[in-house]
Amino acid sequence: SNFLATQRLVYDNTTGKMSGSVTTTACVHHPGSRFIGGLSTCQVEVIPNTSLATSPNGISVTGRVGFSLKHGRDIYSAFGNSFAEENNRELPCKEGTHFAECASGLTMQQCGMHLASTCDLEDRGNSFFLDSCGGHGEPYHYHGDLACENSTAEGHSSVTGVALDGSLIYGKFESGDNVPIDLDACNGHVSLVPRDTIYNIESGSVYHYHTTEAFPHTLGCFGPVTSKAECD
Repeated sequence: SNFLATQRLVYDNTTGKMSGSVTTTACVHHPGSRFIGGLSTCQVEVIPNTSLATSPNGISVTGRVGFSLKHGRDIYSAFGNSFAEENNRELPCKEGTHFAECASGLTMQQCGMHLASTCDLEDRGNSFFLDSCGGHGEPYHYHGDLACENSTAEGHSSVTGVALDGSLIYGKFESGDNVPIDLDACNGHVSLVPRDTIYNIESGSVYHYHTTEAFPHTLGCFGPVTSKAECD
């Protein structure tokens, strides 16, 4: 199972960042997922990553950008690896006749919509589709809102993850049912975050990220930034 050493992550209320390390096997914890795999050995990631000591920075387009805090699952950008019929013979449907094909440059959300045209909603059966928690794959990882990592709370969404630069990742709501409208190209902004006794977070105004229903869904870069060109 996943192992996340939360005692090795320390939150700084002044900078709004965590430091320490994450240890994980990337297994799936939430019930009902069709994905069961993980890593055979533990992985350890130092937070913040030494290459991200100064900001802003670009992200790995098809790799890890952070971890979920509850179980240490990988958080990726919205993009996945492209695949086509000639190099992937798996069917996107449980009972279908079409091979999976998704062009480079599409997000996993766009890819899922594209493949959905080949099979009914209840017939989507394999790792090309994101599950209801926003993740897929073996080892399991997220490309969207960490729906199954959110705790129920009024107002600002709860903290769900930590980015590789140490800044925290929150759910999609800023207050009540309202989403933030001032996010930068990285999907972050400076605003008030709620107190969280689990991670020793005091309420304060700091830079943090949000997951969003619209692109970039998770992180677009490591911020803060005032323009997308800063990450090029």
